[in-house]
Amino acid sequence: MMGGTQFVGRAFTETLLAAGHQVTHFNRGKTNPGLFPGVESLVGDRNNPLDLIANREWDAVVDVNSYFPHQTQRLNEALNDSVRHFIYISTISVYDQGDGQRLPESAKLLELKEDTGELTNETYGPYKVICERLVQERWGDKATILRPGVIVGPNDHTDRFAYWPLRASEGGDMVIPQDADHLAITCLDVRDFARFLGNCIEKGITGIYNVDRRAATFGDLRSAIFDFAQEIGVQLNPVEIPLEHLVDLGVRRWAELPGLLPEGAATGDVSAAVSNGLTERPVIESIRDTWAWMQETGRGRPLKAGLTVEQEREVLEKWRNG
Repeated sequence: MMGGTQFVGRAFTETLLAAGHQVTHFNRGKTNPGLFPGVESLVGDRNNPLDLIANREWDAVVDVNSYFPHQTQRLNEALNDSVRHFIYISTISVYDQGDGQRLPESAKLLELKEDTGELTNETYGPYKVICERLVQERWGDKATILRPGVIVGPNDHTDRFAYWPLRASEGGDMVIPQDADHLAITCLDVRDFARFLGNCIEKGITGIYNVDRRAATFGDLRSAIFDFAQEIGVQLNPVEIPLEHLVDLGVRRWAELPGLLPEGAATGDVSAAVSNGLTERPVIESIRDTWAWMQETGRGRPLKAGLTVEQEREVLEKWRNG
């Protein structure tokens, strides 16, 4: 496994170890070193020669953290033909604009307009498209490509989901978009993602799969947030504001409303993954467990995502004052 100690790779490792697999990590040894004492750790940088993983036999290789084509190509070249199964973690962001549609794996993909060599909102998806093609060309029917949406749950360092249980715990008047039941979101628990990965490895499932919740709206997330607040004894009051007004007030989808996709973005049809064993837990379970992790680790404001206290106060004032 490339990486394996931060968030998605960490959950993959935990799931595979629990199922009795032997796991080897290749990473720089900088994120949570020593987290898995029973795991072989090969320390190196994937942007440099990969001699440590070359000339060995691998039942499966899981590439969690390749963002640039040269990284994928270098790994392809380093691995010999004894690799039985290659799993590449891609993204739902490979799809061309879908206007909120749930797209199948065969839908049109983005094209790279300019090879800047930098990872930006404009290059992230197209670079992943190129990486996917390199994987398919090299590994053919040995390859599994997984396209997740936003992955959530404990150990998520991006704060994209952690904002919601934290905000619920603070109580008071909370800004939420109106007509929440009509707004698509993406939020699959990392442990459900890891279970599906394990299923692919153990059953030899290959091909391309969207990996996300079967259907989810901001209304589902809203209900879970307020149920959670009630569970922990906090008075949380919804202040529903039409989304277009929130945008006018400077609230951005995705950034200040984590999980709510940018306008025009697509979600994935996950029926193929579901037919191959993908399952999902209730959103409130992810909220509870994320909150428990935050309390254990002392994670709090400032967060990398969501409204700041000052932003939310300003939005409420402007909305109430017309």
